[in-house]
Amino acid sequence: MNADLLAMLSGGGLGGAAGGGGGMGGDSSSPNGGSGIELLKFKAGRMKAELQQNGKFLISPDPRRGEIRMLWKSNRPGAASALSSSSSGGPTNANGGVLTFEWVDRRTTLPVTTLTIFPEDGCTFQRVYTGGAAAGGGGDDNDRRSSTDRVYVLQYGNSSERRFFFWMQ
Repeated sequence: MNADLLAMLSGGGLGGAAGGGGGMGGDSSSPNGGSGIELLKFKAGRMKAELQQNGKFLISPDPRRGEIRMLWKSNRPGAASALSSSSSGGPTNANGGVLTFEWVDRRTTLPVTTLTIFPEDGCTFQRVYTGGAAAGGGGDDNDRRSSTDRVYVLQYGNSSERRFFFWMQ
């Protein structure tokens, strides 16, 4: 995910009043009552980051099976929305909607992590080089990096406090 994709999704790239995503996904409902258009869904595990005494982070996997979902949630007309009725003049969207990133436990089908993403957040979702040895050997570092690393980080701007680690299943 990059800034261009986020800008497209939040700046009018979904087209039409119905918010049709060009066939990218169907309607889905989240357990908290909000409905949205599912833009993307794939199996992924969640990871925990624990600060060690040496100042480095130890990243360990959460044993639960999960999936990542990207949802476009429209603000329904007449509904009281914290986003649109914010007295602080917080971020709003020309389409009256919001992009939501969810990590869902596949056994319970309930969202465990729900994050709202705005274009101003400067979010990135990118692969993390773990330094692990490649299976099968051979090739240079770039070949091994691309074929074995399955860890990704969702990071808000440059903030180390807003990092969320996931691994592709």
